[in-house]
Amino acid sequence: MLAAQDLKHTPEGDRAVASSVVEQRDVYKMIDVGSPVLSVAVSPRGTVVASGEEDGAVRLWDANTGEPVRDLVAANGGGKNAVNAVAFSPDERWVAAASEDGSVRWWNAATGRPVGEAPSGHEKAVNAVAFSPDGRVIVSAGDDHLVRLWDVRSGEPVGDPLTGNGKRVNAVAFSRGGGLIASGGEDGTVRLWYAVGGAWRAKLPLRGHDLPVNAVAFSPDGQRLASAGDDRAVRLWDTKTAAPVGALLNAHKNWVLSVAFSPDGKRLVSASADYTLLLWDVRTGKTIGDPLTGHGKEVFSAAFSRDGRRIVSGMGDGTIRLWSVRAAVPIQQGAWLYSMATSADGRLIASGGDDTIRLWGPVTGNWWASR
Repeated sequence: MLAAQDLKHTPEGDRAVASSVVEQRDVYKMIDVGSPVLSVAVSPRGTVVASGEEDGAVRLWDANTGEPVRDLVAANGGGKNAVNAVAFSPDERWVAAASEDGSVRWWNAATGRPVGEAPSGHEKAVNAVAFSPDGRVIVSAGDDHLVRLWDVRSGEPVGDPLTGNGKRVNAVAFSRGGGLIASGGEDGTVRLWYAVGGAWRAKLPLRGHDLPVNAVAFSPDGQRLASAGDDRAVRLWDTKTAAPVGALLNAHKNWVLSVAFSPDGKRLVSASADYTLLLWDVRTGKTIGDPLTGHGKEVFSAAFSRDGRRIVSGMGDGTIRLWSVRAAVPIQQGAWLYSMATSADGRLIASGGDDTIRLWGPVTGNWWASR
């Protein structure tokens, strides 16, 4: 599955929408949730959509019919209960959620039964959550400057918190092999932890950004890490030596908010507050073609689909845009979009925002929004 890129809701109302490099498709279903959707995730098989909502609800929806499957958490007023991030485990058994109240919780996706809750949790809002590749461990990161790991079956902490971040942690990622964790934070550092003998051993901070780091992403082979930040730059790192690789990728004119590798590891996409997406050749560090433009506001998120032919990006101009190498097709969401995700086979895109979840799939070859 291509994980959703989630954005923390702010009092000022900053929100995101999504967009993609794909063949043209149709929106064949819109789910009226009734509350702003802060995060969505598509199950690996593309049959279920999970939503994390501003009113505190975590819900599962049938991706084919748009009908509700079950409420994992009912609406409870939002505010501190707002759900900032949701994620499916790789085997689709569990759904995890990270919330503004500092909690990390997870459920059996098939039964809706609560499975675990971090017993001591984070002391402040949790901004990111992800499963390990084997689905046995959840990693979370938050405003309390900590990265924490949790045993999915027991709910107990796995070792001590990963510390050293001087400020809030904005992003966290597992490598595909599961032996590395990366985080990026407001203190401008990138941190790597290596699994050694059942414990996590930290490298010295990777210092290559002058301002907060907003995103981190591992290459598919785990040999490279990309980071992106408010300094308008993307940096590549060697994960074995923790040394920077090549020069800064700095063609953007404003903050870089998201970064992702293609499945073959040869390309990189970056999304920026300068309203553009850029494609990069990882080997040469050069941009590929012209910037993908036309966004009316900041581009908050970007990710490749598993087939490598698609890029899903999220922006704040109230649209979903579908990009291909040859053409760009804008999609109107109708208002704001907080999050998006694609299914593993690349045939389904879910977007969350403006009190709705929308499911986009191949129908007629044109993108449209069902009402």
